[in-house]
Amino acid sequence: MKHNNTTLEHENEVDKCKNCREYLEKFVKENDIKGRIRWDDGKRATNLLTSCVITLSTEAYQKMTTQERDEYFKDGLEYFKECYPDYKILDATIHRDEGYIDEDGKWQKGLDHLQICAIPLYYNKEKDQYEISTTKAEKAHLIREMEREGRDTSHVDLREQRQYLHDRFVDHNRERGREFDYKSQEGKQTRYNVKLFKKLQNQQRAMRREKEKLEKEREEIEKDKLNNEVEKQKNIKINEINKKNYAIVQNKENKNNNKEIELNEREVSLNTKEKELDAREKEIKIREQQQNLYRTYFDYREDYCNRMDVTGYAYEKALREYERTGDVKYNYYSNQDCKDYIGTIYPEVLNPDRSIEEKEAISKQCENVEKERNYYLIPEKLITHLETKEPEKEERSLDDLLDRADKKYDRDR
Repeated sequence: MKHNNTTLEHENEVDKCKNCREYLEKFVKENDIKGRIRWDDGKRATNLLTSCVITLSTEAYQKMTTQERDEYFKDGLEYFKECYPDYKILDATIHRDEGYIDEDGKWQKGLDHLQICAIPLYYNKEKDQYEISTTKAEKAHLIREMEREGRDTSHVDLREQRQYLHDRFVDHNRERGREFDYKSQEGKQTRYNVKLFKKLQNQQRAMRREKEKLEKEREEIEKDKLNNEVEKQKNIKINEINKKNYAIVQNKENKNNNKEIELNEREVSLNTKEKELDAREKEIKIREQQQNLYRTYFDYREDYCNRMDVTGYAYEKALREYERTGDVKYNYYSNQDCKDYIGTIYPEVLNPDRSIEEKEAISKQCENVEKERNYYLIPEKLITHLETKEPEKEERSLDDLLDRADKKYDRDR
């Protein structure tokens, strides 16, 4: 234990070497590791080490004791070994000494987490040899999971590997009696379309920086306008004084007149810049409204899945099926009452990426599914969807669809 950290596993041979590079070269040579290994090739160099972090949500962390968290991390290490049995683990340590300094300058302790460092070994059955490859190891893990589910392994998409890794870890803990929530309330936005969410976050940061820049430019313009007005008043007073003695100060008056023209031109230029700033602010507001549409869509979709007891993976699978066949309904299994139900992709009427015509088509198909499916297949939480509604017009605009979705969202809540 170092600095209040707990080491679960550690390879002592690493400490005997000068650096990690020396140990890796020695390990490859002693264990006769085959395959192509690039040591010094910049971005194309082989990933000889991989790191995995196992953590907890804030809610689960606060409910568990230190001993329960240690058991959780130990089970997590065993689960990692089950998923990657050929990996050579160099270090597995529970970190307890990390944190951050808040806005008041006080130290805030971070959450305990397990960090695993390993060599990504992969056994190539065709060549009967061990190789170092993170991609091949992850692909082998995904194929095992797909075969366990009876799925076709002719086409493997590595983007599903992390979802399998998370879902199996949830099952792994539930088998050991841990029924806490595995997702953090602060991170609920990241469950769907992580790349898009990160893109939106980056856009928000860029817009904040641009707003700050606009505010500074506006302050400078206001100062320049104030100084310009002061100069104009001074020039008027000077002109009044010079007019009393025109013969003496005629030359100065001409200069002041020229300066007044210059100041007027400068004022016109400043007004033009101010109009440009107003146009840029208007553009930012439009972009913020677009982001609000995305947040409304993700919030409604998250709440819809929670109410209907639909997993995120099942809903994503239904979306892929809709893109392929155009069918808005899908079957799913409820873990709460252990029954099969029929669900729809109704939240897609709020998806800003879809056209108005496609949203109207999805809305009509979902209404037809609710009217046609049998009563006993509908959970109690969906009975409110069958309430009598006033007839709607055949042609509806995007604003009508959004308003209708908001009313249905409020009624369901």
